[in-house]
Amino acid sequence: MNMEKIMTLKIWITLPIILIVAILVVIWLKDSNLRRSVEKIKASLYVETPEGDSFNEVLNKIKVKNLKPNVSKTAGFLKQGGGAPETIGVSSIRVHLGDYWTFPFSRVSVTAFWGFDHKGELIEIWIWKTTDSL
Repeated sequence: MNMEKIMTLKIWITLPIILIVAILVVIWLKDSNLRRSVEKIKASLYVETPEGDSFNEVLNKIKVKNLKPNVSKTAGFLKQGGGAPETIGVSSIRVHLGDYWTFPFSRVSVTAFWGFDHKGELIEIWIWKTTDSL
């Protein structure tokens, strides 16, 4: 086999590997915001939707981001983990922010909850990550 054929063969083997790695990096970066800690995700949502924002202000900001909110005007959300579950607020908004995969083959789902008081003002944001394994 001459040197030119060997180089061509190496290129045809290397290019698909580089392409696969590039695709995996893009997928990793796309999900990187969801991979942040619960505290960092929560802090970024408080920047966008600060305490005291009205129910409708928060709802509109969520819709602008093309997220699909689940709204309850008659019940707060159930905050779980780290102690006894408690209901936050008298109305709430829930949004599935997305999913990402971890090694080996576990899917993490990230959900945000906004709780509002009787005046319709934001009082708390809570982030819930759940893991499903194959």
